[in-house]
Amino acid sequence: FDADIIITESILSKSVSNQAIICEDKDGTIDIDDLLNNDNNSGEFEFLNHEVSNMDFTSSTFWVKFHLINQTEFYDFILETARPITNIAELYEVNNGEITHFYSNGDEYDYDTKSIQHRKVLFPIHLLTNEESDFYIKLKSDGEVLTLPLIIHEKDAFFQIDSSTQFFNGTYYGMLILIVVIYFFFFIFLNDKTFLYYISYVAAIFLLQFSLDGYSYQYFFGSSPYLANHFVLFSACLLYT
Repeated sequence: FDADIIITESILSKSVSNQAIICEDKDGTIDIDDLLNNDNNSGEFEFLNHEVSNMDFTSSTFWVKFHLINQTEFYDFILETARPITNIAELYEVNNGEITHFYSNGDEYDYDTKSIQHRKVLFPIHLLTNEESDFYIKLKSDGEVLTLPLIIHEKDAFFQIDSSTQFFNGTYYGMLILIVVIYFFFFIFLNDKTFLYYISYVAAIFLLQFSLDGYSYQYFFGSSPYLANHFVLFSACLLYT
């Protein structure tokens, strides 16, 4: 296996995608069996070479593979990858050529099917000290920007960091809502349409960022993948109209 990633405490909560290898499947014809059987049509893998690779706007399918070796005292990890609005993100854990665990993620699936109920694309990984395993990730977007961080978190540490992030995000979105409410009263009392235009602009910013951060999928469209996929485009159109 060409891409060994050794889990030490120094790499936790940092992107290690530059140590993984990737293959672009432009036609979407490669499946996991092709990769496991070393099929000649399974494409060529190459190193990413960047800690957070950016695939730009693409409709290709990408396969990422790496080999994890746990050299820490921890054994429960969370793998974070892709953007919250990625359509398809699937993780295959492979041992001795056989798939031992499979997890699906992305807004093509119902939110309730996530193995970790979170707005981000997260996968659980369980490795005992000195244990190792092979992993494959399938990523697919419908023409939007596809990014590839590959961040391994110790499970408890992730949720501690995430609570701070959620507080910051709540403050940010709360300020946007407050601006909308205040300027709505200005519009009512002063009857000046300029305030209405500003309210519309701030509301569109709120909806777009709320979607990009994965909150609209989590809270509004968890059981409607079609709406989750298209709400980002809708909110973007509102912002630039």
